[in-house]
Amino acid sequence: MSINVLFVVIDALRPDVVGCYGYPRNITPNIDKLAKEGVLFEDVYSCSNATDPSITSIFSGKYPQSHGIINHAGRVTQEEIVNFNNSGTILLSEILSQRGYATFAVDWLDRWHKRGFDFYFRDYEKTRTRKIRAFIRHNFPYLAKTYSKIKKLRKPERKVPHEDASEVTDVAIKLIEENFRKDFFLFIHYWDTHTPYSSPEKFANKLQKGIHSGLSLEELLRKIPKNSKFREVFSDLMGDAMSADDVIARYLGAVNFVDSQIGRLTDSLHSLGIFDKTMIIITSDHGESLTEHEIYFDHHGLYDVSLHVPLICHFPHFSSKTPKIRGLIQNVDILPTILDILEINREPFHCDGRSFLPLMLGKKRRIRSSIYAEESFTERKMAVRTENYKYIEAFSEENAVCRYCNVIHGGVRELYDLNRNPEETHNLVQEQLNLRRKLQKILDNWNHYFQTSLEKTRIGVKIEKLKKAKRI
Repeated sequence: MSINVLFVVIDALRPDVVGCYGYPRNITPNIDKLAKEGVLFEDVYSCSNATDPSITSIFSGKYPQSHGIINHAGRVTQEEIVNFNNSGTILLSEILSQRGYATFAVDWLDRWHKRGFDFYFRDYEKTRTRKIRAFIRHNFPYLAKTYSKIKKLRKPERKVPHEDASEVTDVAIKLIEENFRKDFFLFIHYWDTHTPYSSPEKFANKLQKGIHSGLSLEELLRKIPKNSKFREVFSDLMGDAMSADDVIARYLGAVNFVDSQIGRLTDSLHSLGIFDKTMIIITSDHGESLTEHEIYFDHHGLYDVSLHVPLICHFPHFSSKTPKIRGLIQNVDILPTILDILEINREPFHCDGRSFLPLMLGKKRRIRSSIYAEESFTERKMAVRTENYKYIEAFSEENAVCRYCNVIHGGVRELYDLNRNPEETHNLVQEQLNLRRKLQKILDNWNHYFQTSLEKTRIGVKIEKLKKAKRI
């Protein structure tokens, strides 16, 4: 089946600031239009609240315990990378590349994420920078010492290690225009909605009104422990903001800015006549806490504000029985669904995820009774969530202490009734012992699944290596 795949991750995007999910302010008209024309999934949860493990799970269909990457950024250990390489994990980019797709990524994660891509923007940027430096050193040696200062002067306002959404979209559209006659897979990762929430000033300014967190700069400072790492980045994060409301306005401005770029992308597809042969997936790697649980403008904690993500899909030549789909889904379920729609056998890839195609066809009402999530970047905790309850457990009391905030968020063990207390503020762990045991059992079953699944995968990988070496 000849279908392009455009996969957009908007970092740290909460569903509750997107119009098609009920947000009353019109800041996402382009995403909303795609949702109206396609399918919206209401109950999608990430299996991790950090980018590296989450993106790896999205594109492998495997949980962090299965693919081996549980940490993020500089905290990813060499052992994790070795485990990933030995896990037999195949990424969507590799699957589609093997089937003749041209594969492109406009992203900065690098390392294992770039496997299977013909073009990866981080590599291009690094090569371009090296060439510029070499040219200056060779032709203008007296300028070499001041080159780094020149770079800073180009864009002195930027404090983020990536291009803004308009520049990302420029690159993406150029790639589409150069390759639209081929089948292509294009991955775009917008970072503007990640702290420090960057967008042109006009976007944040127009959204200042209507936000009422009630937290001034002084109150925020009082709430942040003096010996926490958050204090070290507080001034950079706040900038000229005088309250939490100002920072939230910047977040909403970034959402609005990225949405404007989604409009540019879809306009490009229409103008080239390929919109109706392009599968579009829009989602996020995790959510964001905008002061909830006294977690300020970050995404640690296994609460819904950090795990609940949007998922909007446009599938060419396919219509869902219903435009809005309820029922628990995880981001590991996206890859199996894409493969089903592209009619690619997913059995060889040993996915943990389950295709949600039966939900769209009306053949099933749900594919999961519970979802699993874990975190390792700031705390070491795991959680199980059903439609009605959530249970969170730290690996130990020491692991429960947030290395970022230097406090224990919620408790070593947490239990929440999501119908009565969707904000997850009333911990029932000491009040509902039977319910706690029941959810602990579900969590134990998840961990048992990971152990047995991982062992089977390792055995399978060893057998494949022996076959290739012609030793069996």
